[in-house]
Amino acid sequence: DINNLDIDQWGTGRRTREQYVAIATQWRDGSPSERNELFDKYGIRWSELLRLPYWDPTRFVVVDSMHALLLGCIKRHLREIWGM
Repeated sequence: DINNLDIDQWGTGRRTREQYVAIATQWRDGSPSERNELFDKYGIRWSELLRLPYWDPTRFVVVDSMHALLLGCIKRHLREIWGM
């Protein structure tokens, strides 16, 4: 339910940092065609920020209201990229 803002009710569909890093590492180490497939499937790429053990891209993200709300990208980010 996209309108449910209670994080405790989101269930286990949300990706963990470990899952995110694993997918990003596959992207980093993959061939160009593998990278395209991984990005199309998960919407995740490698970032040097992932080397920081305390940085969690599934929790430390600022939502840009113009792109997220006005252009309608929030649904894709919540469901496909963050796995909620």
